[in-house]
Amino acid sequence: MNRALPLAACLWLLTCAGAAGLSPVKLSTSVKLSTSVKLSTSVKLSTSVKLSAVDRALIPKVMMANRFELLASKLALRLSRDRQTRAYAQSMIAVHTGRLATLRATVLKIDPSVSFPAGLTPDQQATLTALGGAGNNFGKLYKQAMKDVHAQAFGLFQTYTSSSAAHPALKAVIQDLLATVKQHWDEASDLPGQLP
Repeated sequence: MNRALPLAACLWLLTCAGAAGLSPVKLSTSVKLSTSVKLSTSVKLSTSVKLSAVDRALIPKVMMANRFELLASKLALRLSRDRQTRAYAQSMIAVHTGRLATLRATVLKIDPSVSFPAGLTPDQQATLTALGGAGNNFGKLYKQAMKDVHAQAFGLFQTYTSSSAAHPALKAVIQDLLATVKQHWDEASDLPGQLP
């Protein structure tokens, strides 16, 4: 009797069950395997889900936005004398440093080969340059920059979390961030500095 087909079918079912997150199936000890069956050692059965194109598109956007908020907030601590603006900037630095670490750890756990962008977008860099030279208009420009970046992040996160292609672990981190992003936008709206 040819046992190759039943063995292949069993392996296929175990792989599918594992990928679907189902409990492993216990095989009966009465199943006899032919000693002539050889399994390749290069084949790895993995139940982990890899990063999708949707995940890979999100990661650099989130990392650059986070970096922008950190750098802009460090400028606020250096250039602003307003207590409310400085308190907001300190909060941004503390929260975004922690969130960045969580996001990086989650991504690297899923795929250790992922590389993260080192810089900012041209628009973010231009805004940082403008903030650095804003003088008395710093508060108004910082307020607008924080409102803009948090509004963009909120929209990006809502779109991402509604995608069926989003990695479950990364999606959970991003869903957790939605309330924080909304809170930061609300707090930025309350900063001093009249907006046009």
